[in-house]
Amino acid sequence: MQLYINGERIEVTLEHEKTALDVVMSLTKIFAEEDKIITGVTINGEFYSSDNETLGRIAVEEIEKIELEVTDKQQVVETLLEKSREICVSVAEDLRTNGYAHVAQYREIIEWILEVVEIVQSLSPVEMMENSLIRRTLLDLLQYFQGEEKEEKDIPQLVQVMQSLSHYFEVLASKCVVSGRIDKGELGQALDGLLEILPQIAESFQLGQDRLAFDKIHQVISVLESAVLYLRQNAGNFASREDEIENLAQGLNALLSDIVSAFEKYDVVLLGDLLEYELPEKIETYKALVWES
Repeated sequence: MQLYINGERIEVTLEHEKTALDVVMSLTKIFAEEDKIITGVTINGEFYSSDNETLGRIAVEEIEKIELEVTDKQQVVETLLEKSREICVSVAEDLRTNGYAHVAQYREIIEWILEVVEIVQSLSPVEMMENSLIRRTLLDLLQYFQGEEKEEKDIPQLVQVMQSLSHYFEVLASKCVVSGRIDKGELGQALDGLLEILPQIAESFQLGQDRLAFDKIHQVISVLESAVLYLRQNAGNFASREDEIENLAQGLNALLSDIVSAFEKYDVVLLGDLLEYELPEKIETYKALVWES
């Protein structure tokens, strides 16, 4: 079997791989350590996506030549987000000019962008608020465009929504693409700051200062994103406590997802419970594990 990666022949020794899928999965693990992903597979001249189930039915003995397209993970994310941003701008302009003339195409476009959002999230080490907001907005748009009743008076608002989505993709790209490392000292100060502002959030809600409270929640979400990202960036420093750190990262990601969901739904009661009872304990656990490791 001849193996080519991005057009260059590579010598390879098979171990226990029985199918093309086994080969792809083994190489996927290797590339993951370099933040690279397989974006395409060509076997004996026929192209397959890297997750095509057919690969599992192709025996290694049948493979004369396998060619892999391998790309930096960051480059894939950057390209997908930029394409999605451009599409949102184009749909906004088309809606403004042609109204509902191309609704069928809009549905297909939105379904494609939803797939992009899922891919970006799967490649990201942390649940990002913008990703969640984009997903929910796209689902609402898809439901609207699939409905029977569409009114001309809704078009300006739809245009505005598509323009807002293009902005969210820009913000998401800035978070996904920037590869700067999280500074441990700055992160520690930010976590201490969160413990100080959490009581202020509850107080702001009680005083009817919802906007001030939500501004502070934005800060909470941003710091939590950085906290999870720090764990992913420095995984090698926690080799002796790998399981504890992984559980901590998963727990923070789950809590972050719950906070974002409650934020989107304007569920003040749930937000209060998460921020007052769950988050402080998570922060203290985080500090104890990270600063003692």
